[in-house]
Amino acid sequence: MTTRTILGAIVTSLVLGLAPGTATLATPAAPVPRGAPVAPETPDGSVAPDGSVAPDGSIGPVTPAPPVAPVALDVSVRARSIDPGEPVRIAVTAPEPLAELAGTFLGRDVHFVRVAGDGTRWSGWGVVELDRKPGPTTVEVRGRAADGREALGARAVQVRPKAFPSETLKVAEKFVTPPPEVEERIARERELTAAIYAGRRDLAPGAAPFVRPVPGEASSRFGTRRLYNGKPRPPHAGVDLRAATGTPVKAAGPGVVALARDLYFAGGTVILDHGAGLFTIYAHLSKLKVEEGATVEAGATIALSGATGRVTGPHLHWGGRVGDVVFDPRALLEAKLFGEASPGAVSTDQRRRTSRSAPPSRSTSASPASTPR
Repeated sequence: MTTRTILGAIVTSLVLGLAPGTATLATPAAPVPRGAPVAPETPDGSVAPDGSVAPDGSIGPVTPAPPVAPVALDVSVRARSIDPGEPVRIAVTAPEPLAELAGTFLGRDVHFVRVAGDGTRWSGWGVVELDRKPGPTTVEVRGRAADGREALGARAVQVRPKAFPSETLKVAEKFVTPPPEVEERIARERELTAAIYAGRRDLAPGAAPFVRPVPGEASSRFGTRRLYNGKPRPPHAGVDLRAATGTPVKAAGPGVVALARDLYFAGGTVILDHGAGLFTIYAHLSKLKVEEGATVEAGATIALSGATGRVTGPHLHWGGRVGDVVFDPRALLEAKLFGEASPGAVSTDQRRRTSRSAPPSRSTSASPASTPR
């Protein structure tokens, strides 16, 4: 072997990590796949049998921390009755401040607003739809505490059966089958009112119940199924109150004027936003006394009654909605829907109510979205 050959072998051994004079090359270690877990070592450099190291350095499995219990919420339901066409106020009390709260009732979202500034008391509105079948249901709420913990609560209620009458009315044919030249206007008004009812203003309910917008008694029943000139239309979405033309119309409760203008079916109309998706509607007005965006208090004059739009005579159509779902606004006159709720309560009046028979003058509005119906 020449000197050059010997030097080459030594260099090769050094590059490959072999001691000079080693007869065979060492087998390189298998590469660790990318992303493969690497077992931790013990303090003396050996690997723990179960692959874990306790926080104090001892070897063995780490016991997981116990799950954090959610914050328990108290849910109270307040209503005149749990019937179709009735509003339901949902009050929630938390043992500690909440950062946020949401809920569902009868498959619809409930928007909650803070009643207490510290986030321990919340209020929202729901409605039992006109076509809701009787049976049990549950109000469910879910929120988040200030420290991020989940907050949960629920309340079971029973929906009672209720039937609505029907009637036939004779009106001008243009209010049953509108002429083509007004179809675009009606479509715009439907879009406008739908956007209003989709809004959710963070206004908490007051402690006092609402007031009657006019002194007159009801001249029609809420929810009545109607035929106009022999053609079926949606149920009456409010109550008609006796009021001669020019009678001052009062705001039933505090709120913001969401709409004050003339609509094709409803005539002169004011819609008040009372917060959390609660609205009241005043239609067939002869004169408007407020502007859109204005804040009003309960009892403030907002308009004068009249006979505009689709009507058979002068009166006030008074309606109520939570979002786009209609309800009998007279329920808002009940004190049990307002003030402080008793913890865990389901406060209702389960007595049957009867309405007076309908006199000659009434609202005939029945457009799906742009009118109070």
